[in-house]
Amino acid sequence: MVAHKHGLNTPMGEYLQNCSFLSYLDSDYAKALRLCKKANQLFLKDENYNSYLFSITRECMYLDGLSKYDESLNLALNTIKKYNKYTNLEGLGSLYITISEQYYYGHKLKNALINAKIALTIFQKRKYYHGIAECDTLIAVILADLENYTEAIARIKRLNDLPEEIRLNETYYLRYLLYMAEFHIKSDKYKEAIHYANTAINKFKNLKLDYYIIEMQLCKADAYQKLGRNSEALKIIKFIEKNIYDFASSEDIDPGLKYINKIKSNIFYAQKKYELALETIKKNLLFENINVETYKEISKIEFKLAKYKEAFESLEMYNIKKIEQFKENQKNNIDELQELYNNKDNEFQIQELKLKKAKNELLLIKEKNFSNKVIIILTISFIGIILLIYGYRVKKKVGQILKYKNGKLEDINNLLSKSNKEKEVLLKEIHHRVKNNLQLVSSILYIQANDTPDISVAEFLDECQSRISSIALIHQNLYLSDDLDKVGFQKYLEVLADSIINTFSEKNRVSLKINANKTRLNIETSISLGLIISELICNSIKHAFKNIDNGEITIELTKMSNDKYSLVIGDNGSNCEVKENGSMSIGLELVNLLVMQLKGTLLKMDKEGTYYEIVFEEVDA
Repeated sequence: MVAHKHGLNTPMGEYLQNCSFLSYLDSDYAKALRLCKKANQLFLKDENYNSYLFSITRECMYLDGLSKYDESLNLALNTIKKYNKYTNLEGLGSLYITISEQYYYGHKLKNALINAKIALTIFQKRKYYHGIAECDTLIAVILADLENYTEAIARIKRLNDLPEEIRLNETYYLRYLLYMAEFHIKSDKYKEAIHYANTAINKFKNLKLDYYIIEMQLCKADAYQKLGRNSEALKIIKFIEKNIYDFASSEDIDPGLKYINKIKSNIFYAQKKYELALETIKKNLLFENINVETYKEISKIEFKLAKYKEAFESLEMYNIKKIEQFKENQKNNIDELQELYNNKDNEFQIQELKLKKAKNELLLIKEKNFSNKVIIILTISFIGIILLIYGYRVKKKVGQILKYKNGKLEDINNLLSKSNKEKEVLLKEIHHRVKNNLQLVSSILYIQANDTPDISVAEFLDECQSRISSIALIHQNLYLSDDLDKVGFQKYLEVLADSIINTFSEKNRVSLKINANKTRLNIETSISLGLIISELICNSIKHAFKNIDNGEITIELTKMSNDKYSLVIGDNGSNCEVKENGSMSIGLELVNLLVMQLKGTLLKMDKEGTYYEIVFEEVDA
């Protein structure tokens, strides 16, 4: 209380934040969250935004502890939108990492990668090396999940380029060795994987690093098995089985045991102990989050044991799970495309996603075709055996089953075909909108460059940025809305006008009066109208309030009875429509062109100040 009375909010906030973290370590997430929120308010009172953003990152972590994942992600996204103008804050990078991790755990890997790279850019500008190490590690893990192991290895090697205090830090060095071992196994470089695993084991064997050493031993055993050194692999496995319950936490035991069962099953299979291999791999069906590849491995062993019916059923289960996984990936990819649409470089990201998605779909189709061929072969073998044993009745029954299964597969193919067509329509629409917007931006730049030869580069870029921002806000409004075709103009005008005023020093002398009467317009009309309003607001702020301390800009948008709309916009300042030589300014020339595009009329109103009325109609795409 003493600190609070004397305005020492930040020290008190740091104290509360430390207390909240102690509660988190005690798994009292609700208490941790309460203390963290109090700390947030104290940081804001001191306008200590960097500490505030780091504290919001902690709050997201505590919400995750309470399984409130959506609330955590929304908190991070909303905070980013409010504070992303402060690009010099390490706390902003920390929030982007939080968002990236949330997308990663939600299997939205493209979004996770984009946000991790944004965080990395912020940390690189600030030379915040701990943040850089966190980002490079996270990006490497995401790339590995995308099966891009070459880039994942190159990314994790970047830890070697950081200062010695980071490079030799035990935590980062251990992560480096662990991921290098795992990534080399996944890319079939088993000898290199053994090298990194041995380095980690020898380096940290005297430290109480618990499960990290177990993971290194598992990587080593897996590599030995892949190289055919089964006795050495089995020896390591026996050591791990003996010690895993002493080293691993409860949440790490199940993944460790599943990995052990997989390696042991492969060893027994290589030794042609198929019954033992089958018994071992089937243990993984008792855990949660069953890996779909487990069914394929079971089918392979059952086929070796001549259990053709069971092998067919296991392979069928694998195929069903794979299709479910494919459909889920489709849904996630579509969601990612919609979210990526709001990014400033969305046109490039969408093209990249389209190419990579097409490649993944082609691979899945090839894999599905291969699975179908295997199913057909197994089915024919199965029918032949049944015919020899049971005769005509069993043959008839199997025929009925095949007919049902073929019908089911046809339904699934029809569903996938429909989904692909819907996706194609969505992507074409996105491409069309991006193309139109880029053409509009190009036209504006051409007019600006040709009609104002004496303008400075900085002023040229500022004006272009203002115009492009008005277009970007249209897409942001669409992204935040449930309706992807209509823009709510009240909220859009408030954000647009506020963002323009904030770029000028006169922002404290100018007030806004906006009334859009809940008007919603399509994207083509909205872009033209947004540019018109942007130009007139900029014109007012630049020229109208030089000798006025209480400037006011008024914007009123109403729908008329004849399916037309009226836009009244102006200021209570001085008239600034015409240059000294009498020619129309580039801004008003652009306004007139845009009014013509809207099939409207521009009329200067006869009242004090400078006011215009634009009567227009909504245009089609």
